[in-house]
Parts: sequence; structure tokens; C-alpha cells
Amino acid sequence: MANSRGMKKSENFGYCSWSCMFTNVLQRIYIKYASVFRSRLIMSREDLKSDIHDLLEAIWKDSLKDVKDFISKGVDVNRAAIIEYEDFMPPLSLACQRGNFEIAKFLFENGADLSIPGSDGKTALHYVCEGDEHREEKKGELFKILKHLVEHGANIDIKDNMGCTPLFTACEVDDINMVRLLIQSKCDINVNTVNGYSAMKVACRNAKFWSYWHGRALCNTATKVDPNEFPPIQITKMLLQANANMTDATLLPTAVQFGDPNLVRELIGLGMDVNMLDDNMCTPLGSACTSVSVKCDVVKLLLSLGADVNKGGGWKKQKPLIFAYVHNSVDKIRILLSYGAKVTPEEMTELVSLSFSKSILENPEVIGPNSKELLSWQLLLAAGFRPIVNGTQLEEKVFQLQMCSSYDKICPWITSLLFPMLSLKEHCRLAIRNNIPTSIDSHLDKLFLPKHLRDFLSFQEYSSVENR
Repeated sequence: MANSRGMKKSENFGYCSWSCMFTNVLQRIYIKYASVFRSRLIMSREDLKSDIHDLLEAIWKDSLKDVKDFISKGVDVNRAAIIEYEDFMPPLSLACQRGNFEIAKFLFENGADLSIPGSDGKTALHYVCEGDEHREEKKGELFKILKHLVEHGANIDIKDNMGCTPLFTACEVDDINMVRLLIQSKCDINVNTVNGYSAMKVACRNAKFWSYWHGRALCNTATKVDPNEFPPIQITKMLLQANANMTDATLLPTAVQFGDPNLVRELIGLGMDVNMLDDNMCTPLGSACTSVSVKCDVVKLLLSLGADVNKGGGWKKQKPLIFAYVHNSVDKIRILLSYGAKVTPEEMTELVSLSFSKSILENPEVIGPNSKELLSWQLLLAAGFRPIVNGTQLEEKVFQLQMCSSYDKICPWITSLLFPMLSLKEHCRLAIRNNIPTSIDSHLDKLFLPKHLRDFLSFQEYSSVENR
């Protein structure tokens, strides 16, 4: 029940996100090409054969000699035109996009205006940050052009029609050196686009893409993943060090997925909120508990640095304890309980119902009271949480189980899991735990208690079953 409702909300959120993204893309395409289409309509055949078109052709072919010839003949270096299927742009912008330093330098020295926009409002700085389809091969040349333009007074905070600055574009293409140069040149790092996106938001989004595609590829090999080598992570750290607005986005849930405590600690040290939701409505702690590959050390670190133990996502039932239960992450459940994690009777009912379906109804003759599949259930029972049986789906599943031929054999221990009776000693343990500050286990370690009593009070129930 919880999962199905949660999935629907997640799907709706995902649908809305993709819908908004699609709308934004269409908006950018319209703004980018509307004036191009208008220009195509008004340009005559003679215009296409004009000198400016020949100049753009020379730039396209990377022919510095021809460019010099056309400029010497008096071709207007600041006139914009269309070449093939490219944008409506002035010569300098095309040279910047092509990554030809010598041509861009020559045009600039011969009066090219850095601030003349193309059809979508992009200037030479936007185009040099963006590059073309061969950008990776030309990164060095593109950087040289950017550096030259910045050193000669280019407006580093100029916006295109979508409100994007050169920094935003550099973050989009994950260019570390360009981002560093623009930050060192004192650009405004907190500019938002017309859609409300900032450079920080783009960097965090790209880091998530990198963690999914590149991280997964590296995890399938013997190569050890170092998230600090991923460009968007380096860019995010540079933005944080430059005092970027940290309410725009968070990298922590993504960093948690790498399982690197040092990276998590560094980001929190730079000011990232340990409880902030990412675009997927997930907290760092929620992210740690949804992935079985993230070690318990990361969960402990987040909790020790102030993570809300009962907040895993943007909806009520997205609790770290629920995530850990679903994955039967017993050690994480123990840590969360020690820090005061709670579930309501309704949530406990749905979790037990899930275990009933996954473990007991599917394998009634194989599963037993000491099965590892039931450890999460037993831990929550020992912590004092109880399911509601009467009048719920859980009652229907118990009725289905009664139809099984092996029910008589499993009835005693099933009943003890559904309607547990705690001993006096277990009641005392619950009462003592409820009066110890969190983390309970760490506070117990500071008390002068006999070892056997400390072990009994700490969250070590069923450890013998787990280690079999």
C-alpha cells in the first residue's frame, strides 16, 4: 500500500518534471530559432551570396587567410547572417563557436563587437563556452579564446534570451577550467535564468547524471571510482567555495550514492544542508538508506552531523527507516533506531504486510522464525512497534496463509510476530532506551555498566541470527 501510493506520487512528480523540462526545451527552441526563421524569410538570394556570407564561410572552413582578405575588402565584421544550418550570428561568434583562436583574435583586433547577440541572444562569450559538436577536441583553443576575451573587457555576466550567463553555459558543458576562470574573474555566480535555474542547480543536476552513467560504468569494472574526479562535482565545490547560494540545489544525496564519507563531510563543511531535498525529493539520509551499496559509516556520519532521522524524502511515508526495512538493511535499521527513528502503527502494518507478501506467502514451507528475511520485522517489534492486524490488508493475508497446508506448523511463530508478548526484561529495556538521549548506543558506551548489560541495552538483538 505505502509503496504503491508512494510510486504514484513519484511517477506524478516525475511526469511533471519531464513535462516542465519539455516545455522549457520548446521555449528555448522557439526563442532560438524564431528570429532565424524571420531572417530566412527576408533574406534575398543576393544576400546569401553577399560578402558577409563569404566571410562566414571562410570562418567555417577555418581559413584565416580568406578571413583577412575579406576584412581587407571592407566586409562589416559586426554584421550577422546565417551560414548553412547554423544560428543567425556575427562572425566573431561563429569563430568562437568553432574554437579557432587565431581567427577570433584577428576579428576582435579588427573591431568585432563582443556584445552583439545572435538569434537567441547569445554573444561571443556564450558561444565560446558552448562550442560545437567537436567541443572536446577543441577545449584548449576554446579556453584560450575565453581567456583572451575576458582579459580584454568582455562582459562576463551578459545574458542570452533565456537569462543564461557564460558561467551557466560553462557549467552545462562541465568545463572546469572555464568555470574556474569566470569565477576568478568575479562573475556573478548566483544569476538565475528565466526558468529559475542557477549555475549551482545545473552543476548538481549534471553530477547526478555523471553518478548514474559514469559511476555505474566504473562500478562494473575493477576501476575504483573517485567522485572527486567527476567535473560537475569539482565545479560544485568551486561554486560553494565562491559563496554560491546553497538554497538553489544540493549535491549531498548524489555524493552519498558514491559512498565516500570524505566527500560528504567536505560538502557539509562547505555549507550544504544535511537535510535539504534534491530534485527527486530525497534527503541525503534517505538516499543512503535506499541504496544497499552505501555503507553504514555514511549513515552514521549523516546522523552525527545533524540529519533528521525521520526525514527521507518530501512525502510523509518517505522515512529512512522504511527505506532500510524494504531493503532488509539490518545494520542501518539498528543505527536508525539508536538515533530515535520511529514508524507509526499504520506504517508498521504496511511494512509487515510487505514482509508477509515477499517472504511468508511465497515460501510458507521454507521460511521460519529465524530466517534472515524476517530480521527487519523482528527488530522493529523489539523496538516496541506493533502492526494493526484487524480490519487491514494484513488480516486478509493471514487468512490466505491459513489456507496453506503447512499453516499448523508455522502458526505458533507467526502469531508471536503478529501479536508479540514482551517479557518483563524486554519491557525494562524499552523503558531504559526511551530515557537515553540519542544516539542510544554511543551514550551506553559512556556508562559504567557491565558488558553483558550494555550489550543487552544496545541495539544488538538477533545479531546471532544475522551472523549465521
